[in-house]
Amino acid sequence: MFGKAQKKRWSGSGTGRKSGGRLRRSSSGQLLLKRVVCVKKIKKFCHCQLGFKQKLNRPVPRLGGLQARGLLLLQKVSWAAPWILFILQAAPGEVTEAVKVAIDVGYRHFDCAYLYHNESEVGAGIQCKIKEGMVRREDLFIVSKLWCTCHKKSLVRTACSKTLKALKLEYLDLYLIHWPMGFKPGDEDLPLDRSGMVIPSDTDFLDTWEAMEDLVTSGLVKAIGVSNFNHKQLERLLNKPNLRFMPLTNQVECHPFLAQKNLINFCQSRGVSVTAYQPLGGSSGGVDLMDNDVIQAIARKHQKSPAQILIRFQIQRDVIVIPKSVNPKRILENIQVFDFELTEQDMSDLLALDRNLRLTKFSTAENHKDYPFHIAY
Repeated sequence: MFGKAQKKRWSGSGTGRKSGGRLRRSSSGQLLLKRVVCVKKIKKFCHCQLGFKQKLNRPVPRLGGLQARGLLLLQKVSWAAPWILFILQAAPGEVTEAVKVAIDVGYRHFDCAYLYHNESEVGAGIQCKIKEGMVRREDLFIVSKLWCTCHKKSLVRTACSKTLKALKLEYLDLYLIHWPMGFKPGDEDLPLDRSGMVIPSDTDFLDTWEAMEDLVTSGLVKAIGVSNFNHKQLERLLNKPNLRFMPLTNQVECHPFLAQKNLINFCQSRGVSVTAYQPLGGSSGGVDLMDNDVIQAIARKHQKSPAQILIRFQIQRDVIVIPKSVNPKRILENIQVFDFELTEQDMSDLLALDRNLRLTKFSTAENHKDYPFHIAY
């Protein structure tokens, strides 16, 4: 999940650290518990993946057209490369079979969310494979997300418990705040006013974070993180008085048209990994990233697909990348990105494509006080 620089930073010793980097001292002098439990889990997970290449050399079972909705699948190749996550988008009702096939193939990381409304199906597939003896719970890395209508402190534990019940698990490996914005609690995922804008709650994500930290201390989750936070929001969280647990990652939209250079630099400088969603871009106003002449030329030069170039681009930035896929052939293709390297000129050409083109804008929430996209990064 981390490049060499991150690994070194975690294992080193220095002022304010004890027991091999287990604790660090904040700017206020308070000792903060680092992500030791999660790091140990990640190392253990990496060790169980030694048969990765051999597994992928055999034919990938057909998914029968399955399109798993909101399901992320991950494989780790080596400490030198970031985590690669693969999304199979599938219709509800087909997710269980997709999970079972994915585990058979060798994937071990599943990123879920309440909003996807398929966690019970994901859980059924996981439990089936555990009962078969194909995997153990400790071999898996399960992630989910807290939705915006549950930001009130009293609702966080209930939301997490519902996710655990749906997944049929006793704990999550990672739990993320899906967006920094809190919405009006209730049965509607997206409560809207008469003008079609989101109805906010009177919550503060710092208070939500305290409830997230309580999940760690109670053993319901191993680590916590955020998604769609801008750098000021993340800085506010990192500077929170009495912070007990740092966010493990910040999951944000990222591709050459939205390179996020400043946000990535900020996150990585503060010890927070970055996860790139929508790395293959998409179409907006007739603009399609995959058809870009620069990307096509680099793909031809390396005899790779445009998707492989875009995935490799993020890997060489030490960014966790989440490419979407709708069929087994492309899932396999998306993994085959470790037998080549982009040159410095390639990377420079791709970064030069940045036009601050955001595809996921969440326009119905633009009036929210914590809307993250009113500033550059």
